[in-house]
Amino acid sequence: MQKVILHIDMNSYFASVEQQANPFLRGKPLGVCAYLPKTKNGNGCIIASSMEAKKVGVKTGMRISDAKKIYPGIILVQNEPSKYRSTTEKIFSILAQYTDRVEPYSIDEAFLDMTGWVRELPQAELLARQIQRRIKTEVGDWLQCSVGVSSTRFLAKFGSDVAPKGGVLMVTPDTVAAIFSRVRITDAWGIKHKTAWRLWRLGIATLNDLRRYPVANLIACLGKPGYYLWANVNGVELSDVATTPAAPKSIGHSYCLPKRTDDPAYLRPILAKLCERTGRRLRSQNLEARGIFAYCGLQHGHGRGGSKRAAEPLFTTPDILRAANALLFSRPLPDAATQLAVSVTDLQPTSGQQSLFDDILKPKLLAAAADRLNDKYGESTIASGAMWGTTDNAHDRVGYRKTISIPASPPTTVYIPE
Repeated sequence: MQKVILHIDMNSYFASVEQQANPFLRGKPLGVCAYLPKTKNGNGCIIASSMEAKKVGVKTGMRISDAKKIYPGIILVQNEPSKYRSTTEKIFSILAQYTDRVEPYSIDEAFLDMTGWVRELPQAELLARQIQRRIKTEVGDWLQCSVGVSSTRFLAKFGSDVAPKGGVLMVTPDTVAAIFSRVRITDAWGIKHKTAWRLWRLGIATLNDLRRYPVANLIACLGKPGYYLWANVNGVELSDVATTPAAPKSIGHSYCLPKRTDDPAYLRPILAKLCERTGRRLRSQNLEARGIFAYCGLQHGHGRGGSKRAAEPLFTTPDILRAANALLFSRPLPDAATQLAVSVTDLQPTSGQQSLFDDILKPKLLAAAADRLNDKYGESTIASGAMWGTTDNAHDRVGYRKTISIPASPPTTVYIPE
């Protein structure tokens, strides 16, 4: 039976969702920002740009001041993570009607294993176009996605990456060489400039060169990664579509500060909010941590931070915050801070054994009760006083690699083209 994989990639996702919600923004260069500058000369970062903005040279990750130099008329809006999560849930609910093997790869990407549901790749291509139409009619007519269709995850994602915006590209053994010849080697998933430079030293300048290169020589020169590269471009599947997320090795959050300052009264509440978000995710997965990492980026020179092993497992937000404060603020900062980050490591399942000591048991019960209330009534319904004043300083954000859950049961309706 032929393996059939689809990769769905939403185009300019955050910006398109904003344009879908506000017709006034459609067809105009738009930048979605983590936060909007409060002054004319204030700065910030564009976390997503619309297709119209990309056409005039405004790219994702660009500073607002640089974007305005390129296109002074660019429209800026602040991100609304709840809006993007809600839209993603609607899209993924459609995908779950086609197969029970859906892997959310990020908030705007997913793999679908259609093996057994369709017989061949051309049939899957028709199905991909049907998915595109349903997203437009059932979620939003301004939303579009590129879809790659192939027999492996790598080639399916490659197809969506190089397909025209809103298009479908089927990558087969008969077409792969011609498609590879149209793109750079760094356009392939997982091949960045450092890897491309190592391949160039071996005489490999294109993806077709990589396909033809003796695999034994690649392994001798690059080790196991050499085999992975060769297998990917030659259509050898190395991993199945994962329907259950892998256990995390760490959990954390970071925040680029809108204001450059060394004032602990400004920085400590933001760190507390990052620790609360980290703790919430840790507890939601019934995990505890034995290690912690905290970092404070500084305006000039190297940042401050480090990691340490906790004497007792970290579970509650106050425990995480105390450890992070000790790493960052045990002495005054030498310079203005630009970024804060915290993550917990060495994760393990929480112990089911009840403690005999109230000073250990009560904080855990209190954290669990606060989490239940926040789950029911919304974030920060119950919040620590240490987070006071973060409403305007640490807005909610969503990362592209944060995925959402999808229905675990098989699809009740499967849309199969004739």
